Amino acid sequence: MIELNPSRATVTTDYGFDSISSVRVDADRGIIGGYAETELSRAVTIPLTTFSTTVTGSLSTPLRFESLDGEPISVAAELTMRGSFSALAGDPGFSLSASILAFVGAPVDGSVGVYFSELVLAGTASGIDTGTIGTALYRDGLNFTTVDYAGATQDVLSVDPSSFSAVVRLAFDLLPGENNGLQVSLGGFVIPEALSAPSPDGTEFAPSHGVLDFSHTAELSLYVPPGVSVSGESFVANIVKVSAVPEPRPYTMLLAGLAILPVALRSRRTRRWASA
Repeated sequence: MIELNPSRATVTTDYGFDSISSVRVDADRGIIGGYAETELSRAVTIPLTTFSTTVTGSLSTPLRFESLDGEPISVAAELTMRGSFSALAGDPGFSLSASILAFVGAPVDGSVGVYFSELVLAGTASGIDTGTIGTALYRDGLNFTTVDYAGATQDVLSVDPSSFSAVVRLAFDLLPGENNGLQVSLGGFVIPEALSAPSPDGTEFAPSHGVLDFSHTAELSLYVPPGVSVSGESFVANIVKVSAVPEPRPYTMLLAGLAILPVALRSRRTRRWASA
């Protein structure tokens, strides 16, 4: 278990806002949880386009799959996340991203064995937008290119800011006996309410107070067919589920909201992080 700031102590920044960052990574059970809070008690103009309280947790492991028949193996990694966002003053915003990255030593689909699935939730207490990415990496001569990948799916179960939930899934095929790797990440940030567009003179921010709580946990599962054994870090034994690879849930929201991603990326100023 790795925990940073479990007591949720407050830090006052140089720009005059109070910040709380807390993260928990349970490497025994494959669980990530976090908490980010930003409180700005007065209007300020600062020479930054935006600033935020950010927290990120991650898990990674090598993986090796074995089977008696030696045939290709279909597996799926699944990250289930739950959380909430609340505005205690003003109109602050937030973003939360969950991603799965797989490295396959011997892919069977012609790719170079790099697969990625990500879901981003972003908005305010009045509503949430979503953006998704699902890619695979292929070699074209001496060049590499990413293409849309059907094995990456993202199911949004609830977009209520007071209680949102979603599932990020990445399914792929591989050959037994090869070296593979898996990494999952969950990160979010809270930003104060901006009153003006960015300018050379700075950006004006309004008094505001927002809380992003995903300590409700994000839990990782790894689905494998019957007769397949899996080895990796110690927590792998606790996340493997022997079952058919799950089909996407019927309520799937793959919205074309990718415009929020550059905003999210530009907004991040990472304050705390943990990995296992």
